[in-house]
Amino acid sequence: MYQKPAYGFFGNARNGSIVGPREVSFNVSATKAFPIYESFNAELRVEAFNVMNHPNITSISTQYGAANFGQAIAAGDPRIMEAAFRLSF
Repeated sequence: MYQKPAYGFFGNARNGSIVGPREVSFNVSATKAFPIYESFNAELRVEAFNVMNHPNITSISTQYGAANFGQAIAAGDPRIMEAAFRLSF
């Protein structure tokens, strides 16, 4: 159990004693190359990050006595998708 230390003292809790949930992220990518003419090629690439859109907690409130003590206060990026088209000659 955590307690507020006496005035002028730091307390005896070790670093890293408050641990949040682990990060869960599934990333997917797909690439397709299309040869058009001898040295002229096209490439289509699609990528998706955090495909399952799982909330990844990045910060937990450690301010003892605060109304949100021990609660998640920030989350990581949501699902991100991007596409690219490349012509090489």
